[in-house]
Amino acid sequence: MALSTQLAKLLDVDVVHMSSVQGGDVAVAYRVELADGRVVFAKTKPDAHPEFVPTEAAGLAWLREAGAVSVPEVIAVSGDPPILVIEWIETGHPVSDTETSLGRSLAALHGTGAYRLGREDRRTTGSRGLPNEPNDDWGLFYAENRL
Repeated sequence: MALSTQLAKLLDVDVVHMSSVQGGDVAVAYRVELADGRVVFAKTKPDAHPEFVPTEAAGLAWLREAGAVSVPEVIAVSGDPPILVIEWIETGHPVSDTETSLGRSLAALHGTGAYRLGREDRRTTGSRGLPNEPNDDWGLFYAENRL
């Protein structure tokens, strides 16, 4: 089934136009115009593990909940086929305090903390497939999961 058909079914709205864009990491990414006037970002990785996209969606939702930095809203998720649809964000232009503002936002995000390092579900995050065994000790987590 074509990706546009899968997206239409997932979102319950027809796809008007799709164009390939950068930003999918190891996946294939698209700018998608929908019949209801919305524009969304969609990505897929046909050979991905069924939990690949749901794991990313959960991470994005968690980062968004912190409210410290702008994170696109997750609109739809499918594990089979693996499709992630998020809010489309137009490319902006830097202003005099772009770097400073981003740095402060990232510091605020890190300041919200996490209850522990790693993931309780032990799923890998991102394209590297690194282990994510939970640990309360940064040094041990890094040594056992990142080195």
